[in-house]
Amino acid sequence: MRNRAVVSVVGRDQKGVVARVSTYVASCNINIEDIEQRVMEGLFIMTMLVDLSDLTLTLDELVLGLRKIGEELNMEVKVRLAGGPSERKRVAVLVTKEAHCLEQLIHDRDKGQLAGDLILVLSNHSDLEPLAREHGIPFAWSAATDKQAHEEFLLARLGEVKPDLVVLARYMQILTPRLIDRYPCRIINIHPSL
Repeated sequence: MRNRAVVSVVGRDQKGVVARVSTYVASCNINIEDIEQRVMEGLFIMTMLVDLSDLTLTLDELVLGLRKIGEELNMEVKVRLAGGPSERKRVAVLVTKEAHCLEQLIHDRDKGQLAGDLILVLSNHSDLEPLAREHGIPFAWSAATDKQAHEEFLLARLGEVKPDLVVLARYMQILTPRLIDRYPCRIINIHPSL
């Protein structure tokens, strides 16, 4: 198995971030296998999958160098070793009424195409409870008519199961900053055309 890591960079958008991090990574003899970057409302987010096989310094030195760049740019830089195929994520899914995204996640899980375990489905309606239960996934719901009570419900239930990822699968509610801050860089909104 190759020695890989994920480098994530988050902070206020500014010129030259991709070039600065990529240049440093290349100077350490690291190959970038995949890179995604985007800007959302002034927030820059970049994730790189890198191959460390030919790394010319220690992992600690690499991390310190990247953190120094992060400090200079006033951005958060994190490095984590990428797990092999056996590293499964604990996935909580938020849904509303439409089933197709949840059905696709269940299908992918059943076919071994999802590197995660669906540990809980949460909703603001009871419509998808039969689907979740039929496939052995715990389900809970709370009406979103009282937004604060619904947020407390989500925070409490997610806190109980401690997911690695929170997947929004046609969840038709706006998440509050409080909930987003609880799961930084761990919330994924999957596309409705899935």
